[in-house]
Amino acid sequence: MNKGKKYKGEQILPRLIFEQAVSIVTPSQLDEALPRNGFFWWVKDMNRPVSELGYDLPRGSYQLFGFFGNAVLVIPEYHVVAVRMLNQLGPNPPGYDYIQDIQRFGNLVLKCIDKG
Repeated sequence: MNKGKKYKGEQILPRLIFEQAVSIVTPSQLDEALPRNGFFWWVKDMNRPVSELGYDLPRGSYQLFGFFGNAVLVIPEYHVVAVRMLNQLGPNPPGYDYIQDIQRFGNLVLKCIDKG
């Protein structure tokens, strides 16, 4: 994305912080089905069956999760940041599939973007 905001012409946070945060650090020999991550951010390099990042999201998208189910999704290709707020305590309902639910969130965000 923009890799930090400038204020009065001065870069507040170094661009390198943003580049490192989303550079994949997951060992390449890890099972192909498992997601890849940078520093606390899950990063989409390709579609992976167990990834929280939806299949429709473009490569380079990344997502961060909070303790109570909230999520921050960044789609650099479209300059989009989306936040999912959820404050859940206790178990999920029977039949709930977390991976499908969070993938659906990302795919829905992408569907709402005016790519025109």
